[in-house]
Amino acid sequence: MVFAERKEIAIQTRKIFLASSEELRADRTAFELMLGQLNQEWVPRGTFFHLVPWDNFIDAMSKQGLQQEYNKAILACDIFVLLFFTKVGRYTAEEFETAFGAFNADRKLLIYTYFKDDLILTGDIDESIISLLQFKEKLKSLKHYYTRYRSSEELKWLFSRQLDKLYGDTQGLSLEITDNTPQSQIDTIALTLVNRFLSDVDAR
Repeated sequence: MVFAERKEIAIQTRKIFLASSEELRADRTAFELMLGQLNQEWVPRGTFFHLVPWDNFIDAMSKQGLQQEYNKAILACDIFVLLFFTKVGRYTAEEFETAFGAFNADRKLLIYTYFKDDLILTGDIDESIISLLQFKEKLKSLKHYYTRYRSSEELKWLFSRQLDKLYGDTQGLSLEITDNTPQSQIDTIALTLVNRFLSDVDAR
């Protein structure tokens, strides 16, 4: 009996820190699920995405304070992702400062900021909206441009495409659907076409 030799694949882990305010809990959950789905495709290709969300830490006393533990985790990551909507809390802003400092120091940490462009009730607006305006101005002064997204589905599409550019092949995504195209890829192609259409509408 002849046994086929099993080829071992070296897995490279990419750590992603996800920061946001509590108001975007649903989007954070969707982001986490997306990475779980992507890992099913990427692990056989040798890459595993390890998510480090801020709300996944143990709420135990730390000698330097829990926020310092967050900051240490950021410095150990490859990618920093910040989601914001109607406000940017003090701790979220501090996490961005930590990430930006690391970026300036050795340029190994990649920073992505995503702004949820959605409707809000005017009755829900309070003084915390000032933090949003201040953060936007800060990004502008740093010449760092955030990406807008309208839904968790669009966020997933935008970020997954970035991962493709960073760690995927250079051929890009084929938009041709055949009888052999897996359903997961069909869903991705459909979402790609929808987002292209929406982008064209915005440009008009």
